[in-house]
Amino acid sequence: MKVLPESVWQWHGPIDGPGVLVFGGIHGNEVTGVRLVEELRRDVDAGTLSLAAGTLTLAIGNPLAVERNARGSEPYADLNRLFSPSALDGAGTSYETVRARELAPLIAAADVLIDLHATNKPSDPFLACVNDTPRHRELCRFFTCEKMLFIPDSIIPGTTDAYVDAHGGIGICFESGWVGDFSRVGEMRTAVDGMLAYLGLVPGNATLPPDDGRAAYMVTETVVLDDRGFAFATGRGTRSFEPFVPGDLIGTRGTDQVLAPYDGVLVFPKVPELWKVGSPVGFFAKRIS
Repeated sequence: MKVLPESVWQWHGPIDGPGVLVFGGIHGNEVTGVRLVEELRRDVDAGTLSLAAGTLTLAIGNPLAVERNARGSEPYADLNRLFSPSALDGAGTSYETVRARELAPLIAAADVLIDLHATNKPSDPFLACVNDTPRHRELCRFFTCEKMLFIPDSIIPGTTDAYVDAHGGIGICFESGWVGDFSRVGEMRTAVDGMLAYLGLVPGNATLPPDDGRAAYMVTETVVLDDRGFAFATGRGTRSFEPFVPGDLIGTRGTDQVLAPYDGVLVFPKVPELWKVGSPVGFFAKRIS
């Protein structure tokens, strides 16, 4: 019998089919995904969700961080920046690095990855992918939201999505909104059930939802904290998808202004507890469709 890492569960259908991996808790304080993974696991074990084909893998990404209700197992630790050759093959021995090495083979083997997240500041729900392909957009249609965000690996490296894409799979991240809002777990379950049926893993309605024409954005630039410090301008940095126009004041580094480079939006503004010199405090994105 194959030995699985801690907090990973896997079931095989009676015939061959796609392999789907569902992550919750890559960041331990993002509870919506953890709740959904636990719900799916209970239903498979109880027989109320049965596999018709393929392989379903469910995983709690960072069990120690979930236990501590923290983003990582220690300050500034981020499991979702460690799925890169340099991190996986390097000499690091942190909890997150070891965990990334345990999870990487599962990610590489998946045909489809659904990585469930939430944001540390208020946000509407949205989808995030590394690559913009017809297949990514097709599978994203199962999730109910009005926005998609494409994040190149060069901007945010080492994510689960980038790793599965690099190995020939399709990576989809769903951000359910603010971490303290658990109201969308039911919507997320409907989306995952629909995708599993569409991919042939479970019985059910295999209809692809219509294309709802959601807005798509591309992240192009990182706002980095340096030794000068940083402060968001009044009213800025409070939530994802804050709009701006060229020349708008986003914040200041010491006495230097940080101005908006184009018509776009601010995404992933960080809470101060996550600020670290050399790391992002937010990102600029522009609409692409």
